[in-house]
Parts: sequence; structure tokens; C-alpha cells
Amino acid sequence: QTGSTDWSNSCVVNSSPVHQKGNAMILVKSISKDPRADASLTRVAPIRSTMRTDIRLLLALLFSLLGSASVAMAESPTEGYLRFQQGVSKATTLQEALPHLSPEYRAMLKSRPPESHAQWLERLKSAANKSNIKVVKETINGQTAVLEATGTDSSGTLLKGKISLVNENGEWLLDEQGWST
Repeated sequence: QTGSTDWSNSCVVNSSPVHQKGNAMILVKSISKDPRADASLTRVAPIRSTMRTDIRLLLALLFSLLGSASVAMAESPTEGYLRFQQGVSKATTLQEALPHLSPEYRAMLKSRPPESHAQWLERLKSAANKSNIKVVKETINGQTAVLEATGTDSSGTLLKGKISLVNENGEWLLDEQGWST
């Protein structure tokens, strides 16, 4: 074995050479220029980290995981609106449509008499019944967003829409929408 690695703290675990410093052990493949050497031997590299370095590495890993998770989970206003469209089109009760709406919109609908809930669900379904949606402009201002879009109704008429959304816990929820020819 060449190099300056100190193997004096090495031991054998399950017939594999292991180096231990404190409670940590790391196994590494041995490298030898001797063709007769057993290349399958596994050695533990000496550990040259301090508690401070370990904490820094742990914190860096934690922040990178949290950062990538929030980026992966972040939803655009356009994605939120398309989720609203899908969710409302599949809803069979008003209760099933409510999670796609802003807190104010939900509160307004919940305050309506239960006998009118079916009518409100049909209104939401009708408003969401657009196809060929193309968002031409997305403007985010803090926790609110406005989409300017085009789409077609069930008869094929081209429409222009203005859609307002509110961000709640990382999800963009419909606050109001208006479509015209």
C-alpha cells in the first residue's frame, strides 16, 4: 500500500479491514499497484473531520434538501388555475370544489344555504369549462397573482379571461375570474 495513510487504528470487521476514529468508520476500496494484491479488500479511510465540520456539513445538507423541496413544491399561478379547472370539473359536490378556492371565496360559498350548493357547483363548473387555455401574461404581486388568458368555451367561441388567484401555503387558489368575447 502506498501513501501516507496511518492504518495503526485499523481493525478487521467481518474479515474486512476497517479504520475507526471515534464512533465513525468509513470503508474504501484499497488501491495497490501489485497485481497479486487482493483488490476486493476494503479499508476504512482515516477520518479527519471535527465536530464543527460535521455540523457544517449536516446543516448544508439540511438547507439544500429544504431548498430543493420548496422549489419542487412551488406551484405557479398558472398551475394553480389549471389544478382548479381539473378539480372543479371532477367535483360532484360543492365541498369537493372548495379546496381550489381562496379563503374568502370558500367562506362566501359556505355561508350560502345548503339547498343552493348544487347550483353554486354548476356555476363553478360552467366557469371552469374552458378549453385551449393559453396564459398570455402572469403577474405575481406578493401573495396575489393575475393571469391574462385566452380560451374557448364549449361552443368554440374564443374568449379572453382575467383570473385572480391568492397564494395560501404554497398553493395558488382561485379568487375570481371573468371571461368575455
